[in-house]
Parts: sequence; structure tokens; C-alpha cells
Amino acid sequence: MTKILSGYRVQYFSDEYISETETVDLIEKVSEKYKDIEGKILYKFPSIKELDKKVIVPDILIASEIMGIIVIVVDAMQVLREAEMDIFKEKIEIIDNYIYTSLMKNRNLKQNARSLKISVTTLGYCPNLSIDLEDENIFCSVSSILEYIDKIDELCTEEVVEEAIASLEQATAMIKPKERILGKEDKNTKAQLLKEIETQIARFDDEQRLSALTLLNGPQRIRGLAGSGKTIILCLKAANLHMIYPEAVVLYTFYTKSLYDYIIQLITRFYMKMTDGQIPDFENKVKVMHAWGGRQVPGVYYNACKNNGISPITFGEAKKHGNAFKYICEKFVDATQYDANKMYDYVLIDEAQDFDISFYQLCRSIVKDDHIIWCYDEVQNIFDVILQNPKETFANKYDPKGIDLIEEQKKYPCMKNDIVLHKSYRNVKKILLVAVALGFGIYNDKLIQALENNKHWEDLGFTVVEGDCSKEERVIIERNEKASPLVVDESRIEDCIRIFQAPDFSQELDWIAKEIEKAITVDKLLPEDIAVICLDETNSFNYFNGLEQRLEAKSIATYNVMDRDYVKGFYREGNVTLSSIFKAKGNEAAMVFVIGCDVFEDKKDSRIMRNKVFTAFTRAKIWLRISGTGEECLKQMLYEMNQLKEHEFKFDFLNKPTHLLDKDWNERSENYDNEQAFYEELLEMSRKKGISVDRILQMYTQKKKEDEKIDE
Repeated sequence: MTKILSGYRVQYFSDEYISETETVDLIEKVSEKYKDIEGKILYKFPSIKELDKKVIVPDILIASEIMGIIVIVVDAMQVLREAEMDIFKEKIEIIDNYIYTSLMKNRNLKQNARSLKISVTTLGYCPNLSIDLEDENIFCSVSSILEYIDKIDELCTEEVVEEAIASLEQATAMIKPKERILGKEDKNTKAQLLKEIETQIARFDDEQRLSALTLLNGPQRIRGLAGSGKTIILCLKAANLHMIYPEAVVLYTFYTKSLYDYIIQLITRFYMKMTDGQIPDFENKVKVMHAWGGRQVPGVYYNACKNNGISPITFGEAKKHGNAFKYICEKFVDATQYDANKMYDYVLIDEAQDFDISFYQLCRSIVKDDHIIWCYDEVQNIFDVILQNPKETFANKYDPKGIDLIEEQKKYPCMKNDIVLHKSYRNVKKILLVAVALGFGIYNDKLIQALENNKHWEDLGFTVVEGDCSKEERVIIERNEKASPLVVDESRIEDCIRIFQAPDFSQELDWIAKEIEKAITVDKLLPEDIAVICLDETNSFNYFNGLEQRLEAKSIATYNVMDRDYVKGFYREGNVTLSSIFKAKGNEAAMVFVIGCDVFEDKKDSRIMRNKVFTAFTRAKIWLRISGTGEECLKQMLYEMNQLKEHEFKFDFLNKPTHLLDKDWNERSENYDNEQAFYEELLEMSRKKGISVDRILQMYTQKKKEDEKIDE
């Protein structure tokens, strides 16, 4: 939890503070004395691992523009013994050397070859002793340590302070985009803008840092919109756990197979940065596995079955029972009665919103002491935007209590086990607002979906300007500026979204190919900066086949993740990605073409379609291109987008409570199911009678006209 004590933001990353009252007292005294100074105080940060040595962690790190970096190492020794003091001094020296060396590796922090733009001061604090060792910078009272801090005269910028913290938290190990070689003539290109945007997201904000580095002895949920950094956070958490608890077995599982390489790469980079070049033990200690798995590819379900003496159910058998994955997870929980062998010390679940509760329960049953951490985006799955209740998620007939995060939170009053990431770095604000407006049907003639209440909107970075979102009344909602930090110059904002209504299929493909060529040759984007997602899944093969031919003629390579030989990964260097919506989940691109959007018109009241649109649009970081075929192919989509623009990109609509929307959806689904059943019966009858459906329709039309004449 981030506590704001006067001008300082205090973050606790370990629950050890509960027993370390002297350290917490020092934190509060520092905050009070320097209440007019903006800065950060981090408890148990950073974790330091030297080769073949145990992890050591400073107790307090203070960072501000007028103090620089001050590190305080605390020891509870009660008697001044030379041997103990020597060990303590060595620990201080190791920490001091590590922090200085880490910062010197960052060229943005170097003043010259031998000095930094920010000072580093490392102090010792022994609250149970009575004699200060000032010559060694070791103090035994709060007053003496504050007196020493008073003498520090540092002056640096906020940018330098933030860069220093980013270096120590390993954020600089985030995967950097490929170097862009741009000349003076490329000053106003999209590539230059993209390069500027990418520098804005090179480090963690306070919420992300807290989520990534907080270690609790129990469950934790991390919530946020697409692009809030959940996967990066979870990868850093996995690397951090592996470093601090090298004997622990950590499971990292996820839904979208195309994320596999990205996850492995991130964990490796973070761990190597933390340990000065060591490689994670992916074979024995860090298990990165897709949820299902099978004989050829390890997976959570398959391995859990083998470990518990259960025969895994095949996909062919499972699909007979509706939702195949839900079925096999439920069967596993029943077979083990929610008490399976504890295979893992920690389980981390990415894209948790895409899993049925049965998978949560499977994961809980195979992890020790409820050490389960899940990242969750309640808007990504538009079928279920009601805020998840973990008590219901984890409860079943074997454990009716489930997991109560609120009750668990009481154990750690200064820390959080339910962290909300308010900022989204994936999309510029305009794209995000269009995606949400269309996804929810804000300006449709009927609202398709909404959030439960005002707080739920606020958790996701919005401000409810007017109205109560738990009631059926008019509401006005706007995006909090700080929650969408990607900034595009006003003169370029109009270019973020462009729409093309093609007269026919061929001309739609021609336009897409031409726009991609221009983006690469004129705007200097790399091919891998571009992704094409087909909304018309029925015709995706024809779309991608035609597009591949046109781009090949322009010497532009493509990577079709829908090919039969596809295994994993979303990007390929030097290639434009062609993807389905399903395989694009969890991924992003600077420029995204969402094609075949004419299918939206006839399904504008479908939650499934709205969910697809939201997911596809939010893959685009800066530029979104929308296309469809037909004279009025995008009429409804354009209408809703124009309404959003006329309302100055605010959501102004008649709200409807979520339970009523769900009732409407269930009724529509039932009607749809009845229509489908009737259609199937009609087909079967036409086959039996040897009469085509077209002939039946002709007979029906003719009979209707005859009846109308009789009525006249």
C-alpha cells in the first residue's frame, strides 16, 4: 500500500514491518520532519543478490531531489560486539557498492566516467545500542540519524530520481523496442512519434512497482485495464520470487499461447538484471506453462493430473460436455476433493479474466498456503464486467468459504492484497475511449454492458461526473487524464483513428496494402510495428490470403499466426503480423488494422461482437485503422463514434444496472437459442421431405400474400 505521509510516498514491500517497530518508527519520523519535501520512502527495497550468496535487502531507501538516495540498514543487535559489528559493516558495504554500481551502469545517471548525477548515502541504524559510530555512519537514535540527514546537500531533478529508482527496481530490464535509426528528415514521421511515446513507458509508476515487488504470505489480486502492465508486473514478480526464494517452485500460467515467448523473455531479462547475469532455472524452479497442456506440451492441468495419479481427459472427450476446459478442471477438483498434492510454492495466473472459476480452484488446490496471485482485467471479458468476488470464485462444496481478500487484508494494514492499476499505457486516450464506448454500446440505441457502480469506473481510471452507476439514470463519465499517460500532440490526434468504407472486397484489400506500404516506406515504421486483425472470422482466410499476395508484391513479408504450422509468438522481425482476435489477446502493436468490420452492423446488439471490437481496437497503441466492405458497411460504428466525438469524448448515457442488463442478455440469448433450434429443425425437415429451404421461403411468402388478399 502507498501511504502518503506528509510530502513522502511510503511503500511497504514486505510484511516484516509488522515486527520491526523501530524501523517503522524511523520511517514515520523522517516523513514528519521532512513533510514539505516531495519524495519516496521504500521499505525493504531493493533486493540484492550476489553470486553464490544469500539475498540481502536494505531496510529503508529514501529518494528525493534534495537528498538524493539515502539507504538505511537496520540491525537489532543489543550488545556492541566486534564480530557482529564487522558483519553489519560488511552488509552496509555490500549494499552501498551494489547501489552505486547499479546506478553507474545506467548512462542516463552518469555525470562523468566516475560520478553520478545523484548522490548515494548509506547509513547504519542500531536502535538497541547507545553509542553512535559516526565515523562509520552508524547511528543508534532517530535524532542522530535525522541530524546527519540534515547535513546532506543534494540537488538533482525529479527525472533523475525516478530514473534511479527504475534502475534499482529492474524496470530498465523491460524489453526495449528495436533501435530505430532515424535521420533529421524523419523528424515528423510516425516512427519518431513512436520512439517518443516508448520513452514514456520505460519505468514503473508507484502502483506498478507496488504490485510487482510486494510479497505477501497469502493470496493477491492485481486489477487493471489492458495496457496497465499486468504481464510485465507478473513476470518481475516471478523473477523476484525466484531470486529471494531460490528453492521455491513458481508456476506462471496464462491463457494466450502467443504470449509464451514474451513471458520467458521478460522473466529471463528481469532475473539476469537482478542477479548480474544468472539464468533462471526454468526446468526445475520456474515453470512457465499454458493452462491445459498435453503429451507433447506441458500444461498446468495435464501435469496436475499426472502428479495426482489421475488420467487426463482428452479434448475430444471434454468437448462433448460443452465448455471443455471448464469440464476438465471441475473433474480434477472433484477427483481430488479440492485437496491435491501441493506441487508449487507460488502460482501466478496471467489473463485470469479469461478463465472459468474451476481453473482458479484447480490452481488453488495445487499451491501451498494460498500463495496464489492473479492478474485480472474485468473489462477484457465483456461477458463478466461485474467485479469478481474471490469468496465466490474459490468457494465450492469442499470449501464453502473461498478466499476473503478483505479479511486477509487485516493481517497487513500497511500493504494491499487487492491492487488496482489505474493507468493504461497501451493506448492513447482517444483509442481507449472509442473501444470502451463501442464495447459497452454507450451510444447504441440500447446499452449492452456497464460497470456495477461509480467506484468500479473510478478503479479503472474514469471519473463519474454526474449520476449513480448502480441505478437506472443518466450518467456522465470521463477519462482521468493521469490514467492515460500516453500523450500525442494535438495536431496529430486526428490521425490516430482512420476509417475506410470500401466499395468491394478487392478495394478494401488494396487500401490496406497501400496503407501498410506507406507506413513502412514513408512513416518509417518497422513491419513488426504493424498488426492486422480480422473481425470477419468467417472470411479471414480470404482476407489474409489476398493481403499476403498484395504485400508480397510490394516486398513486404507477413507472419500469419493463424497458419496451421503456428506454434507460439505474435511477432516476427521484419514481418507484418496477421492475426485472429483470439490470438491477438494480450499483445499490441503501434499500428493496428481491424478489417472486415462490416460484420458489426448486423450484430450490433451482440455482446460477443462488442467484446471482439473492444479487444481488437485495444491492441492499437497509437494508430487504429478500421475498414469494411459495402456502401453502408460501417454506418452503426461511425454513428456511435461520431456521438462520442460530439459529446467531447465523454460517456453521456442512460445507465442501466448490471443485473437488468444481464437479464436482457439472457432473454436475447434464449430467443437466439430457440431460433437456432428451429432453424436446425427446419433444415432437417427440408432434407427429409426433399424440399429446399429457399423453396420453403417462397411458399411461405406466396401463402402470406394470399392470406393478405383474403383479409382485404
